Amino acid sequence: MVGPRVLLVEDEPAIRFAIHDFLAASGYEIEEAATLHSVDAHLSSAHPDVLIVDMRLPDGDALEWIPRWKRMPDGPAVIVLSARSTPDASEEALRMGADRYLTKPVKLRELLAVLEEVIRGPRA
Repeated sequence: MVGPRVLLVEDEPAIRFAIHDFLAASGYEIEEAATLHSVDAHLSSAHPDVLIVDMRLPDGDALEWIPRWKRMPDGPAVIVLSARSTPDASEEALRMGADRYLTKPVKLRELLAVLEEVIRGPRA
């Protein structure tokens, strides 16, 4: 049986590799992207359950894209990762439709727990 599908959007290869490896070992099916502009193709072909996305990517700010992803039929839950640990940044991400906000460096076990929560629970 295939586990829940996750699209991981992160431009830093080392971070992407660590998260991919850990979540795959935890039973998740992981697809990767390094830019915001590649997300739509992945969403339409892979239909992930959850999108884990770095807030700042070379081609833009993920916060601007979240409302679009959330409006999609069967749109994924969205977990935002960011180096910004301010309450304002977290509140803005949640206001834009993110289900959860985690600061970097992300603790892999914490990410796994949050991922399991958003898969089980209702989406924001």
